[in-house]
Amino acid sequence: MEKEIYPGVTLTVIPTKQFTTTQIIVSFTGVIPDANYLTTRSLLAYMLETSSQKWPTQKAVAQKLSQMYGASFGTTINRRGRTHSLSFVAGVVHDKYLQTDTDLVQEAVMFLKEMIFHPLVKEGAFDEDTFKLQKSNLATYMESVDEDPRLMALYGLRSHYFDDPSQKVPQFGTPATLKDVTNQDLYQAYRTMVTKDQVNIIVTGDVDPATIMGLVATLPLGPRTKLDSTIQYDQPAQGSVRKVTVKQQLQQTKLNFMYHLPLDLNSNDFFAAIVFNALFGGDPQSKLFMNVREKSSMAYYASSNFDVLRNVLWVQTGIETANKEKVKHLVAAQLAALQQGDFTMATVENIKKSLINERISREDTQATLSTRALIGNLLGQQYSTAEWCQRIKNITKDDIVTIAQRASLQLVYCLEGGH
Repeated sequence: MEKEIYPGVTLTVIPTKQFTTTQIIVSFTGVIPDANYLTTRSLLAYMLETSSQKWPTQKAVAQKLSQMYGASFGTTINRRGRTHSLSFVAGVVHDKYLQTDTDLVQEAVMFLKEMIFHPLVKEGAFDEDTFKLQKSNLATYMESVDEDPRLMALYGLRSHYFDDPSQKVPQFGTPATLKDVTNQDLYQAYRTMVTKDQVNIIVTGDVDPATIMGLVATLPLGPRTKLDSTIQYDQPAQGSVRKVTVKQQLQQTKLNFMYHLPLDLNSNDFFAAIVFNALFGGDPQSKLFMNVREKSSMAYYASSNFDVLRNVLWVQTGIETANKEKVKHLVAAQLAALQQGDFTMATVENIKKSLINERISREDTQATLSTRALIGNLLGQQYSTAEWCQRIKNITKDDIVTIAQRASLQLVYCLEGGH
């Protein structure tokens, strides 16, 4: 069941007896105006996860969750194209598994109402001690990224590829912008979020949609502007390939590639791109895995992925520095083979089976069902598992070649080790 409660506020209820728990997601999504927005929203997620007026400390929040028979609660952030989502996720055991008359779903909604709409605020700002603590915690997390060379190389690739400052930086922001966030800035960002962001509420579990509708109606939400069709970000392709090398004291060199891959959200492109990516480097049967990693032994890892909401495809490899030029040529050769149709349909059919099996297996997780519903709401496109699988089955060799031929190399980024 999907229902618009107010303009810009949508409730989706997925009744299922598959799980012992009920999961409730309240997600706030806004268009990213600048890079500072990402940092501020990340700090907001930290603040709103750990305290409220009724439960002013992280310990008090944990005690309340314990009283709710071990309920779960947390916040998540996600950048999707031009938008950023801050989501509140609560999970409770279904009442029929407990010897109690407590209505845990109702209690979970009331808990979310408190955590989201009654933050620990005094005189137009968050509690100062809590603000300082969570700002420090976020700074520590940001610094930890430098301890993961593979992740650092991916962020470096994106930073040098994107022109838009809000697309350059990680979805959690940067240490530099975090330093400048004031308590008053944060509270203003909070007010903007709860009053202006598009809201998507997703409930999965053994629930009655009418009952959920009544509970959600108690949340202090009102009409707001719906997101328009600008959710997809596209940076026009350049005619030349840029090369960036950063030298670090690493045992293993990270050699990454960024391609422009224009995809039409309202066509068959998305499904063709899924199969193409799996065949290129997203599956153990892929060309990158088989030919770069296994046959030639030129990489410790070699994989590809794509982002339909930012029209990019990227390849990540871990290599010996001495093999850099050889790997460049090998990666280019794998893409060229796909562009020329140099692959067997037997391999494609095996990859399709793998994709379909993975899709079906993920039906066993509540988080997957909720996330699919949320993304579907944002894009205005919902696919049942049966429809998704059929669309994958229908992809032809020509479809794959068409997508492969659209990929144009824009940047080679090397985080070079051995220094």
